[in-house]
Amino acid sequence: MLISDIKISRKDGIGPKTFELLTNSGINSVNDLINIFPAKYINYKQTGLDTENVFIKGTVLSDAKNTYVKKNLSYMTFDLGYLDKVIKVVIFNRDFLLSKIKVGNIIYVSGKYESYRMHLSATNILFSVNENTIEPTYDYLNIPSKTLKKIINTLLDKYESYIKEYLPKYILDKYNLPSLFKMYKLLHNPSSTSDYELAYKRLKYEEFLSFELKLQYSRKESRKDLKTPKKWDINVIRDFINKLPFELTQSQKDAVNDIYRDLKSIYPSNRLIEGDVGSGKTIVAALAIYAVALDNYEVCFMAPTEILAYQHYNKLVNL
Repeated sequence: MLISDIKISRKDGIGPKTFELLTNSGINSVNDLINIFPAKYINYKQTGLDTENVFIKGTVLSDAKNTYVKKNLSYMTFDLGYLDKVIKVVIFNRDFLLSKIKVGNIIYVSGKYESYRMHLSATNILFSVNENTIEPTYDYLNIPSKTLKKIINTLLDKYESYIKEYLPKYILDKYNLPSLFKMYKLLHNPSSTSDYELAYKRLKYEEFLSFELKLQYSRKESRKDLKTPKKWDINVIRDFINKLPFELTQSQKDAVNDIYRDLKSIYPSNRLIEGDVGSGKTIVAALAIYAVALDNYEVCFMAPTEILAYQHYNKLVNL
């Protein structure tokens, strides 16, 4: 049985309301649920004041004062003692915390710190945290992050044997990637930033691997549809090139030769030509068009805008 075949159940410690939210949103299997990744991570390791975005623990030195700017917009200010400094803290729309921020209270504050005026524009205020930990936040269906994390960890522990590794060991070793199960554990329970960075390294590798395999499959499938090789008099092409008001660069010649080899093949081809503006991509396309036209085939030259189409047309008819 695959992990994707196992349905989530109330027996997995999922409450009735949460279970309804999950199933109504299409989360039906254990695989669906463990693949709900954190939207971000909150690092509860104190940063000090040497960085712009800080997370510090301090002592309230003045009772908080709340000021209303207009309806539904207020800001709260108070002084915070941190080491030997007194920092002015400002935070918006936290009037519900007013009674909790009293002189002598120990709190945790995160936000943007401006050292030149000892000012902290806070984004969050907490009263207790597990210091030196990293907590994932999921931002999913308004389900509390702690609830979702607890459910996911229960499922990971319960169904570990069903999470089958599909990448070869030599790939994991070569690129220093975690196993599939370890990746999930690191994503949902990181103990450091390097933990979830390692997990996302595997996710990125899988994404590129999947993309490359799809490309290879597409190439393989395209070779089932054969085409008629194109033929032309190369001397006519050379004469055309010699009459150009400029000399082709070696890169242009290489690109044209690659395209000509494709045109003479029995297999369909796709080519992407990269180059800066003015590097000569249009003449490469023009030479491809000319070769096909010499074999009495029609060619479609497409441009993204009408203006650009006219520019190409006027340039090509004057060659």
